[in-house]
Amino acid sequence: GDWLSAGFTQVRNVVGLAGLQVPGRKTLLMVLYGYEHQRALKAIEEYEPAKVLLGFGGTPTEIEFLKRNLEELDKVQKKLVLSQQDVADFEFRADSISHCAQRLEEIIEPYLDSFNVVVAPMSTKLSTIATYLVARKHPQIQVAYCVPGEYNIQGYSDGAKTVFTEELNLS
Repeated sequence: GDWLSAGFTQVRNVVGLAGLQVPGRKTLLMVLYGYEHQRALKAIEEYEPAKVLLGFGGTPTEIEFLKRNLEELDKVQKKLVLSQQDVADFEFRADSISHCAQRLEEIIEPYLDSFNVVVAPMSTKLSTIATYLVARKHPQIQVAYCVPGEYNIQGYSDGAKTVFTEELNLS
């Protein structure tokens, strides 16, 4: 659809993935954003992190999503130009759970001992599963969900008519 959701009600922890927040540490917020830049910006506003890592799904599940992802990245970056946070962006594969998890872990690992780390997956369902796997491996990571105010029920999605399969080693 033209829009997936609108508005914003709250940011909350994902049950079972509250992480470990150490008093005195600064917060690092990693956002894996998709089409809804308003939710990403609201999460940044709510957490007031010292550092923001903006994740861009450079390999989308469907190639026609790439242009829209780039447009959303531009909107977020323009809004953050005047922010007080240290902002860096990175690319991840939004079409592969294992590749995405490996990339997220590679990026976030250097910060685990010095920041309270919060990850807000707002991209593909595959990248959300990857976030879960990384948080499960590093239980100090908090996973956050940004609750939208309204969903576009009539035109949310037509469905991709595609099935992704991937074997995961969960040990």
